[in-house]
Amino acid sequence: VWTVGEMLSLSIVSALVAERAGERSQGRYMGVFSLSFSVAFVLAPLGGTWVYQRFSAEALWYGCGVIGVLLWIGFMSLSTTVAAKGAERFAAKD
Repeated sequence: VWTVGEMLSLSIVSALVAERAGERSQGRYMGVFSLSFSVAFVLAPLGGTWVYQRFSAEALWYGCGVIGVLLWIGFMSLSTTVAAKGAERFAAKD
């Protein structure tokens, strides 16, 4: 599940980060983007095992479900924003 999600979203998100950065700041933005993934790969297992030990397996998976829904909502709102900006840019080129 994780691999498919990464395959579907990582390239799109990377392109979005590079596009939003502008030409002068792309390196810095992509560096911070890569750093955030590295930090997440270290902290997520620690946080997940802490929740599992402190509360329960059910709490961990329900929490993952809630976070997944929140991320879905965030991606949906981001996609409408990006689509609107793309339409503005496309109209400006004509």
